Amino acid sequence: MGALKEDSLNNKTYFVFPGFSNDSLFYDYNLNIGDTLKGYMNGGCNIIISSIDSVIVGSEFRRRWNFNTCNEGSGYIIQGLGSDNGLLEHIN
Repeated sequence: MGALKEDSLNNKTYFVFPGFSNDSLFYDYNLNIGDTLKGYMNGGCNIIISSIDSVIVGSEFRRRWNFNTCNEGSGYIIQGLGSDNGLLEHIN
């Protein structure tokens, strides 16, 4: 349980966990290749953006950030949808 908060002006998504009044950075959609993913989703791991492309979701293109994790894994985030690991799972 919790609450998602989208900041469309700054292109970021936040999450408020149960029992907390402060929000945590969930996704920052302003990342460039070589940037480190910051916020709750990184789980304390240095996750580096390896490439950026676009995918079609429904009938519109959305940006996709591909990354490498600190445990030799990889994955992606799609703008407005989140990670391929699930909504509340750490990416690493």
